[in-house]
Amino acid sequence: MIETTQNTTTTDSHRATSPRVVDVATRAEAMARALASMASTPSERDLIGRITMQAVRRAFGAAR
Repeated sequence: MIETTQNTTTTDSHRATSPRVVDVATRAEAMARALASMASTPSERDLIGRITMQAVRRAFGAAR
């Protein structure tokens, strides 16, 4: 996706490296690792991952 504003072209790849986006991604990864560490078996870890991803999709869908 390319967005043009006041003669400035910005692509998604450039926005993905902004300090704020990098900080959010780092925090999300830390949260995911913390949740995964709560599991005592691989199947439990898989279940936690699936439920977490469903919750994230719902949250982002509601924020639109």
